[in-house]
Formats: sequence, structure tokens, C-alpha cells
Amino acid sequence: GRDTARLVEALEAEPERLSAAAKQTSVANLAGFCHYAPDSLVQIALANYQTTQWDETPISEPLSGATWVAARCGEVGRQDLKAALVTTLLRRANPQDFPPQGMALANVAWLLWHAPPTAGDLVPAFLDTLCTRQWLGRLYTYAAAGPLAKGLRMLALGQPPEVRRRFRNPSLGIRLHKELARFAQVLQEEQSQIIQLIGSATIFGVSPKRESVNDVPVSAIASLPLDTLPHRADANKVENWQFQLWLGLRAVTEVTEKPLAVPSAVIVRTLHLWRFNLAESSIEAESAAHRINQSMVAWLERCSRENKGLLPPAV
Repeated sequence: GRDTARLVEALEAEPERLSAAAKQTSVANLAGFCHYAPDSLVQIALANYQTTQWDETPISEPLSGATWVAARCGEVGRQDLKAALVTTLLRRANPQDFPPQGMALANVAWLLWHAPPTAGDLVPAFLDTLCTRQWLGRLYTYAAAGPLAKGLRMLALGQPPEVRRRFRNPSLGIRLHKELARFAQVLQEEQSQIIQLIGSATIFGVSPKRESVNDVPVSAIASLPLDTLPHRADANKVENWQFQLWLGLRAVTEVTEKPLAVPSAVIVRTLHLWRFNLAESSIEAESAAHRINQSMVAWLERCSRENKGLLPPAV
């Protein structure tokens, strides 16, 4: 919440110094800088970077945060650096670059989504090395629910079945059960993340068992799209976090076979926004995203028409 304009101006006034400092720092430090700095400073920081910058980085030195750096490279017009860093990560195939306790799944999903065509041959070996039972088990056991939900959503929407299968592990189903078992004891923000995880896992192909949901207070679930994660007032479509939450709400009604008492006005607005998602995905009519958007619009239309809250999906 502090005014950083003077700091930005001071750094912009010494571009050579900033660029030199950026080139000498670690990828993790550069990722932190890229996370907070405006585009103008990121462009200066990357000015002297070459596409060979990371070629000699030893495997013993993890490139934590590298996917964030790659994403920012693309956002500030350095597509050459983005492609080079993505290719480097795929070639390294180093599990230490993706510590499972953090944003690992989302970072890997982003990496696969943005792999350049020239790096396609590197993907199978990357998955062979990374997607071991040990790494996946730790991932689904220790990563926070929110980042897991994001990663599963990205994999479900962006990868073919043969890639998604690489990320299957029994510990994901166990994790869903444990999250639902503690649902009533955590704050609403964490409850929202649990339902998001349920939603993303369901479209990924792993649903909670009915007994896992028996003791979950449905009134608390129904309040999440109103009190905890409503649509932004200026949203023009269903955004990613809300997307995951509403997938989770539908999954809960499917497992419990009971409606959720969500107000009609909230359902109608969500339907209106989701129709924009559907129109957006229509350019790829055979994609997983479009099929999910079609099913969500059809479900919300039925819920709106019958005016009894969120209903279990029709068989």
C-alpha cells in the first residue's frame, strides 16, 4: 500500500546499474523483483540478458521461480528469453526446480502450456523425471489447496489425456478426503480454496467420495460465492478463482445429490458471465475448456429456470 513512484523513478534513472545488478542475481531473486516491479523496470532489468543466460546453470542450483520470470519476459516483449528459459527448464528436467510444497503444480502446468514447438521433444523425458510417485505424493500431500486447484485446472484445460495421466496419484483422492474432513474448522478463505480444489480435481478426473462430504456444512459452502469469493463488480466473465469455486459447487451437489441454497440473483449473474467464457472458448470448439463451459452454462440455465438454488446435475 505504499507509494513506490519515487523508488521507480530512481531506479529508472540508473538503467545501467539496475541491469547489471539484475544480471548478477539469482533466478529466485529476479522472480521476486519481476513479481512486484512494473513493466518499465522489468524491461530495464532484462535489457542485457541473452538467450544463453541460463545455459550453464548447474543442476545443483535450483531455478526456483523461473516460470514466473519466463512469464514476465513474455509480458514485457522478451519472447526470446521466455522461450529460452522454458526450454532450459524442460531440458534440465530437475525436480528441484519445482519444490512440491509451493506452486509446483501450477508452475509445471504453465510450463507445459507454454512449451515452444521446438522444445516438444523434451516434454516426455521431463515428465518421466518429474512425475514420480514420490514427487507426486509429496505434492498432493503438502502443497496448499489453492495452488493445487490452479495447477489441476490448468492441466485439465490445457493438456491431452496422455499428459494428464502422468499426474495421477492416489494421494490426490486422500488429500480431498482430508481437506473436507477439516472444512468446518478453517476460516472461510481456506474453505473457498478447499471447494476450489474439489472443483479442479473433478474436471481433472478425481472426485471426492460421498462419505467425505457427509459431515460438511452445506450452508457454509453455499455462502462462499456471496461472502468469500464473489465475482468482482467489474468482471466481464467468470475469472479463474471463481471458475474453480463454481466447479466445486457443482461437484458438491453432484456428490451429495442435494441442492445448495445460493440466491437466484447470484446464479443469474454467474450464468451471464459464464456465457462470455463460452463465447471466448468457441474458437476452439473441440477443446476441454469449451466442453466444460458448455456444461456449466447448461447447468446454470437449469438452476436459474427451476429457481431452487444450485441443483445436482441432471443424470
